[in-house]
Amino acid sequence: MVSLELNENQTKEMIISFFNACTENLSEWKDVVSGILSPYNFRKQYISGHAIFIKSIGVVGNTLYKKYGKAYFKRMASLAEICFKKGVSVIARNCNEWNKN
Repeated sequence: MVSLELNENQTKEMIISFFNACTENLSEWKDVVSGILSPYNFRKQYISGHAIFIKSIGVVGNTLYKKYGKAYFKRMASLAEICFKKGVSVIARNCNEWNKN
């Protein structure tokens, strides 16, 4: 287990790195950042555009960081394999697959 005893600057750096890794691995987040997808349509079409998802992914990131340290960034690539579009019936299966790893 990795200790999370970080000073304020380290905490800010870790949060920025974490959300950069999310953006790198979530195509819909990239689309919003680049202006291809509006924030309104993002929230309308994807569960990954809602606060509960952002909180949940933060919990996942914290758990991965505690377990793997900075190497957890490699595990974030799995996000790219999941379709977070609303109404996609395989989202539950995808979540279950992620939890196995």
